[in-house]
Amino acid sequence: MATSGTPAPAAPMTGGAAILARLRAQRGAGAAVGVRSAAAAAATARKAPPRALFLFASQTGTGSEIAKTLAAEAKGHGVLAEAMSLNELGWGNFTPEKAPVVVVVAASTGDGDPPDNSAAFYVQLKKPHPADRLKGVKFAVLGLGDSNYTRFMHVSRTIRSRFTELGASEFIPLVEADEVDGLEGKVDPWCENIWGPLKTALAEAAGNSAAPQATGNTAPPAAVNTAKPAAPAPLAFTPAAAEQQQAAAATAPAGLVDGLAPEGADVRGAPALAEPRIEVVLDVSPEVAQLARERDTSRPTPKQAAYRDEGGTYSAAAPFWAKVAGARLLTAPGSDRVVVHCELDIAGSGMAYTAGDSIGILVQLAKPLGPLKPCLPSLALLLDPKNDPALVDALLRRLGLESSTVFGVKAADGTPSGVSLLPHIEWPCTLSHAFGHGVDITGVPRKSLLRLLAEHCSDAAEKRTLLFLCARAGREDYQREMVLGQPTLLDLLNRWEEGGAATAAAGGDPAVALGEAWLYFGCRRRDEDYLYGAELEAFEASGDLARLRVAFSREGAAKEYVQHLMARDGAALAKLVLQDGAHVFVCGDGAAMAKDVHAALAGALRDYGGLGEAEAEAQLKTMAASGAYVRDVWCA
Repeated sequence: MATSGTPAPAAPMTGGAAILARLRAQRGAGAAVGVRSAAAAAATARKAPPRALFLFASQTGTGSEIAKTLAAEAKGHGVLAEAMSLNELGWGNFTPEKAPVVVVVAASTGDGDPPDNSAAFYVQLKKPHPADRLKGVKFAVLGLGDSNYTRFMHVSRTIRSRFTELGASEFIPLVEADEVDGLEGKVDPWCENIWGPLKTALAEAAGNSAAPQATGNTAPPAAVNTAKPAAPAPLAFTPAAAEQQQAAAATAPAGLVDGLAPEGADVRGAPALAEPRIEVVLDVSPEVAQLARERDTSRPTPKQAAYRDEGGTYSAAAPFWAKVAGARLLTAPGSDRVVVHCELDIAGSGMAYTAGDSIGILVQLAKPLGPLKPCLPSLALLLDPKNDPALVDALLRRLGLESSTVFGVKAADGTPSGVSLLPHIEWPCTLSHAFGHGVDITGVPRKSLLRLLAEHCSDAAEKRTLLFLCARAGREDYQREMVLGQPTLLDLLNRWEEGGAATAAAGGDPAVALGEAWLYFGCRRRDEDYLYGAELEAFEASGDLARLRVAFSREGAAKEYVQHLMARDGAALAKLVLQDGAHVFVCGDGAAMAKDVHAALAGALRDYGGLGEAEAEAQLKTMAASGAYVRDVWCA
């Protein structure tokens, strides 16, 4: 939409919902966000060599996966390490004494906003602090982002600049991986090359000239002499093993053969196996089990439903339970694009909002939505954020587990349970509730999951295949089999049978006169997915919209998209932007649509506004910086 004059405040761009919640171990009580107490951390620092902290700011799970994989691989490199979110560490614990060497994997969500698991830390980081607050801290940052967004890499760049401003020193230059180009091209080399500089940073932090050694059953670094070498890790990180794997891989066929990796397949680069952090407890008392079963079937509880926050601020952990006041299907019945208009009653919540604000919704349907049910038989499953009950039941049967079994958890290392070990699951609870609401069993399988399943394969060919799929050489097969194929967890278990799994506008006249508004809208067909078509046409008839331009891509002989309409209106668009000071808002698919619309807009400024190619791009960049060009886009 393009509007001239002074627009309403633009809504921030939104990010995807978090996936791949990982089990996190108890790190001790006493810290504000559930990490080790300051005393315990200080005692650990006195007794052991410096520990590398792999920290993450991750919204969809990619960043946390990278950080946790590196922490697991650290053992094979002779490095003591731990992985946690920035919030888990906490700003108060981020000192040279407690965190002398850190590696940060940081993504952005929305329009350059910090992910949920780093927001509290990020707020503290941006506050004024003494210039030497982080003096003595050594750090490296890996940025993950999507260049479709205006504030590309904003979080990772802010973290790097603030760390430096507060006295920390960078031991590896910032690397930025763009989702548009594919993350692995930047991420893999960075992960492979980090160990030498990291060991040097740890040695400097310890005040020694030699790299620190890990203890226990940790494999020592190659430079350290020892009379009794530790056994190599399952993936054999030793140079000799690497040479053997390379020689075998040179003669092995590339890729899967009949669904299996051939003998000698190159499995180098497969993630290390992370040590278990929790232990599942099945011997809960009958009383606790009964209460858990009752709670699982009566959500929200009266206490949850009655919860009110005085400031009108709610979260996933403490939400406001709103009733569905109305709902209707916007797309045609039978369309593969299902869009539902839903109205929520938030009376009494204390929430304050303006049109365009971003909200988070956790839907729990207690009853079918009446008249909509015949139009959309699977509506409850589409709205209720839980896994298909039939899939959950089948998965539990495959694992040999009873769905009604109630379980608890405890830290695998026996430390006291000071905070929730599974923050995304309200335990104790039934297995059906945990697998239904707290485990991602339908998302793209992460390589760490394949690595875990491989560890439990008794069949050599199946184990080799799983290792190959999560190794560097298996990247194309992983993309085809996992990313495009999108098997569920049950599919994986059935395929590798030898594998087992561990567990609007306000009333009144505006203070400033509004300019005219144009709307470009794209959909397939008028009778299929013309969302709010009647309302939009009414806006045009009333003059609220000066112009409504709709591209129905599937109705004509040739496909026509929004950018084609914009190209025809190029002269008018150039005048709106360059002479009338129009603001431009783009919402839609970032992989193709947003780029094509951007190109059409730049083309209009070039062809009809008298600007050169570089000048047109500079104009749009200036508009984006001032909030006059806002893109709320996403990539599938």
